[in-house]
Amino acid sequence: MAQPKIYEGSFFEGRKFWIMDRPVGPDGSVSINSDVTGYTLDIYDSTQQGNPTLVHTETTTGTLNLTEKGELTTDGYWTLDDTGYTMRLEVDPEAWSGEDAVGGRSYLLRLLYTSAAWDAIPLFWLLKCERDPAETL
Repeated sequence: MAQPKIYEGSFFEGRKFWIMDRPVGPDGSVSINSDVTGYTLDIYDSTQQGNPTLVHTETTTGTLNLTEKGELTTDGYWTLDDTGYTMRLEVDPEAWSGEDAVGGRSYLLRLLYTSAAWDAIPLFWLLKCERDPAETL
């Protein structure tokens, strides 16, 4: 079984952001749009070590927004492997079912997408919510 990917980064308080990945199956095969049958996104406030609190969850069936991104193979972030797809998902902290994102706190996002071709594949993002610089002026 492939090890889950864990990305780190940040986003600004009160603003939408995107999470992205170029998912591959356990055997290294490239995911295509028709492979995906749905996803679950769980978001946890992970500021307190060892005690994450679920603040939002969403589940959908159908097709993820997997978009063919051949131009990404030359931008320095992606390497040419096969014709593949990039998963993009917009996250709106103001639509979270629990608390809104708060500057200075850390959040763990777990995206579990299901596929007709293989078992569910987890992807993780550990993100720091930064205070909006426009608010501090």
